[in-house]
Amino acid sequence: MHENTHWPTFKKVFDFYQPKTIVEVGTYYGGLSYRFHELLNGTGQVFGVQTPDENKLIHVPDSNMGDYSVGEADGHIDHRLGKHDWKRAVKKYFPEKYHYHYDFNLVIETFQQMEYGTLILDTSPFVYPWKIGYDLCILDITTEIEENEKQADYWIKYGNEGSVLMVGAWTHQDKFYELSKKKYSFLTKEIVKEGPEHVLLCL
Repeated sequence: MHENTHWPTFKKVFDFYQPKTIVEVGTYYGGLSYRFHELLNGTGQVFGVQTPDENKLIHVPDSNMGDYSVGEADGHIDHRLGKHDWKRAVKKYFPEKYHYHYDFNLVIETFQQMEYGTLILDTSPFVYPWKIGYDLCILDITTEIEENEKQADYWIKYGNEGSVLMVGAWTHQDKFYELSKKKYSFLTKEIVKEGPEHVLLCL
């Protein structure tokens, strides 16, 4: 994890709900999963999900390769990112070894340091049912409300009693909050905005 992230928001949610089983969808290089693993201190399990799909991977070089890269070969920011220029943040805050095309060896290294961490290389939503109920599931993978809705449709089914589905609604927090109240109210105890970007679906 690096400075200028939303770690204080994640830490607040962790402290309040005290999850033991955590799923992070879109773990990238595993920084957030690693921090949660430290906080759990052997009392829980962390699952990190990372897509192997070349078209969905976020590569850092200025090229049109991978997701959120339209126009980057010409020095432009993909219009879907808005103010969230993830690649610029990686170049600014991450060590140089992360500044290139996505390297699975680096995320594997991170998870090898976690005794109770499991890396899943697959694209969410899965084509099979998830077998382990979660206490906290984090969806931080998109700036598009349609993709967040698709992910929430899948993951909301697998939360334990008292669990939280935490959705990073980058660029559309208000819209996703309203969508969630209309679509998921009957499945949730509460739906709240958390911080400037996230929506919590409390199950």
